[in-house]
Amino acid sequence: MSNWFIHSLSGAILALLCILLYPGIDSAILFSAVIATVLGSVIPDIDHPKSKIRNIFRSLVIIGLVSFIYLTVSFFVKIDFSMINETFSNEILLVLISFSISLFLAVVLTTILEKFIPRHRGSVHRIFAGLVYALMIFLISMLYGLSDPLFISFWGFLGFLSHLLVDNLF
Repeated sequence: MSNWFIHSLSGAILALLCILLYPGIDSAILFSAVIATVLGSVIPDIDHPKSKIRNIFRSLVIIGLVSFIYLTVSFFVKIDFSMINETFSNEILLVLISFSISLFLAVVLTTILEKFIPRHRGSVHRIFAGLVYALMIFLISMLYGLSDPLFISFWGFLGFLSHLLVDNLF
């Protein structure tokens, strides 16, 4: 089983190839393609319980959920931050309680979400998953108004394929 370094290296080599093949392309498109390629080369291991990409993803999900839940809770519980003068005022207590509830719910939701991640080298390690990844890159590129989403998604797909190839070689 190859590790994240080999997968990252294969993605970086592909990204370098992309840079060398298209030196005159718009820098935003090239940068996006490089990111999509390197990310594509490591993202299939999101199904491995101890992979770096899964730990990063888990952290981002927790941060996103805490932020979302905290903002939702603080919408219903009005906190007047201008009134915070004392160390343990009611407002500070409400902020701490809201944040604690948010963190608890985020950890519970993340634990539940992880139950739906397939086994390692299962469905995420298939060409179809690479096509889904490329489609997501295409849609995100279009959402951000990048002029060549097909180019970016193609290189992301190549990065994904490099992961599958490296897994079969090593």
